[in-house]
Amino acid sequence: MDVREDVGRETDLRALGSPGMRREGGRAAGAGDAERACVYMRHCDLAQEKCRDEPPLTDLGSGRVSRCWFPNSIEATAPAAVGAGAALPPTGMVAGPNKQRLRIGLSIADARGRDPEADVRDATQDAATLCRDLGHNVRDVKLPVDGAAFADAFTLAWAAIASAVAKQVQMAAPGAPLDAVLEPLTIGLAERFDTAPQGAFENAIALLNEAEARYAAMFNDIDVLLTPVLGSTPPAIGEIGPLSGMDGFARVERYVGYTPLQNAAGAPAMSVPLAWSPKNGMPIGAHFSAAKGQERRLLELAYELEQAKPWSGRKPSVNAG
Repeated sequence: MDVREDVGRETDLRALGSPGMRREGGRAAGAGDAERACVYMRHCDLAQEKCRDEPPLTDLGSGRVSRCWFPNSIEATAPAAVGAGAALPPTGMVAGPNKQRLRIGLSIADARGRDPEADVRDATQDAATLCRDLGHNVRDVKLPVDGAAFADAFTLAWAAIASAVAKQVQMAAPGAPLDAVLEPLTIGLAERFDTAPQGAFENAIALLNEAEARYAAMFNDIDVLLTPVLGSTPPAIGEIGPLSGMDGFARVERYVGYTPLQNAAGAPAMSVPLAWSPKNGMPIGAHFSAAKGQERRLLELAYELEQAKPWSGRKPSVNAG
């Protein structure tokens, strides 16, 4: 599908029936009372009181629409995507490593203070050692958020999607049992959002915005953050899945405890396959992330790491049967 978004407010006509959250620089909103308001009004120079009500759809032609009270003024007030007025520097062509030595912050533990499984921990330590051997300055850092509060806020924002899906299903098929249409995890997340106390969603979005600011502040002292990608190597098929409902979701939260911070911050990150598990032969990624707009720095580092420890010829063993 060819979907075009200008300042996040335009979308292809064919996508209008798809439920979900609108995203803004890594921040997300949608569902409940919050979904009627324009999710950009907190940051939009054009925002007025009527933006608290759902904006109308305006046909812009060529299969594009705008859901905004001021569709003709958006581009005039938006920051330039490229050129001298760009909000972020252009990445440009990256053809090799940079000679600049980086300040790399290392966090083996996730935001809740939990260590990954031993093979992932050792692989991440090895990635840090490789960076030191290449001349980079690596030091331990602590992730800048309250892990439990952040996870709760992130989950509630995610649950808003499920709630929107469930409501759309109920509108499309009144009286149909949800468990005949939706998976247990979707239903469980929808219930979590729908039973949240008044104001919980707005508080969650405020906490995620604060996390974005805290994440950005980390890079006053470091250039790149290194953590594990996941808490373990990939689980067996069926160990984690949507049919396990909210009980399985708890295992998912433990498994993916490192990457949501970059999701919330709208920041670039990369998984670099620098190790293979001695336990099951699966590749283990090293998770490098940077400040918003610093994709080039990460890609240059990836070139350097691949030259130092090539991986293109390595393949995991077959794990089927």
